[in-house]
Amino acid sequence: MTETAVETELDLWEAVVGQDEIVAQLRSAAADPTHAYLFVGPPGVGTMAAARAFAAEILSRGATPEQAERHRRLAAADHHPSVIVVERVGASILAAQAREIVRQAQMRPPEGDLQVLILTEFHLVTVAAPMLLKSIEEPPAGTIFIVVADEVMELLGKIAAAKGNPKRGLVVCSSRGKRLWSLCRSWKHARKLAGIPDVRLHDLRHSVASDAIMSGVPLEVVGKMLGHKNYRTTQRYAHIADYALRDAVNRTSTSIVRAGRSGGKAKSAQQARSRKSR
Repeated sequence: MTETAVETELDLWEAVVGQDEIVAQLRSAAADPTHAYLFVGPPGVGTMAAARAFAAEILSRGATPEQAERHRRLAAADHHPSVIVVERVGASILAAQAREIVRQAQMRPPEGDLQVLILTEFHLVTVAAPMLLKSIEEPPAGTIFIVVADEVMELLGKIAAAKGNPKRGLVVCSSRGKRLWSLCRSWKHARKLAGIPDVRLHDLRHSVASDAIMSGVPLEVVGKMLGHKNYRTTQRYAHIADYALRDAVNRTSTSIVRAGRSGGKAKSAQQARSRKSR
């Protein structure tokens, strides 16, 4: 590749703004990808951009710089034969479209030894969820799924209804739909794929609590989310709530001051026009 070509190399990850840590983890995971990934986030935060970039990164393993650039450009334009973006037809992905997705997943990749199926707006899937989830969990060796959803809770509910026992609230369960008594092996594998070998399950509780409080969720509600029986246990997060409160006060004060300045300018302009009319 010439020096000029290198300078104009396309970087799909640039569209994933402000997520440097996640981008680094995905790039690391692309070197040894697993069968399926879930990207969750509301519209506009870059989940689809990340999905396309990740798909191109997976297909570029072992490729020459010229081949990798081709993978990126075709994936960015949704023209890559081995990156299949599935968008719903109608209100959601229905049974007929789901059957076509399952059929495509079982086929040989159109190009190379891998194909990536990106399923968009998966949180809207209803009756087709069981069929699709089975295919996502057990695809052939040459197929990788990237599932994109706006809301994780709706998706977890669909997984529970399709595989677990919704009456008992089992979302993650054994192959027989029974309760899992240990996640050690699965958790170790997940940490390895994510590149975070030292993270504990309990650390995720702290992250959820902190994110909830920073989003304005009251401490009492956070305590119920975490299953705390004693309110004092939740008080350990009070300092985060204080920070969020100070930030809210500062933003409100800034808004009031800005409004006051705007009002003062408008009043001065009105007085000036009044003097001229005299």
